Amino acid sequence: KTKLPVYVANPLTNKITVISRQEVEDYEKKKRGKLLKFLYSTRVGILVSTKPGQENMRLAHLIKEKLNKESFIFISNTLNPSSLEDYPDVKYWINTSCSRIENSKIINYEDIPREFLEVEHKSKSFKPNLIKTR
Repeated sequence: KTKLPVYVANPLTNKITVISRQEVEDYEKKKRGKLLKFLYSTRVGILVSTKPGQENMRLAHLIKEKLNKESFIFISNTLNPSSLEDYPDVKYWINTSCSRIENSKIINYEDIPREFLEVEHKSKSFKPNLIKTR
């Protein structure tokens, strides 16, 4: 977004490297592709962790309520992405817990633009704050 260079610091080797512009563009294209796949999927799974600090059932229920898709909530303590293949009818997954989980069929909740979770309320469109605040 800012078009500034991205640096990576490795504390084990004490080396700093710059991520190339091409790598950043490739990453952004990958994220847009995931969003498009999610938008075109008709059946989604919502992943919820039971780990302290990652569990957010309220968010999962709000997402399920707001999406115009057939959706299911899956609760687990430990997510093994290969276990998602046991549910072939679920075309795409929304991750509500650890944003470091990467898979070609998983989109992190934070990567879904808020306009896709809008609701109609008293004839006005508003964007609910779905993120749990402390």
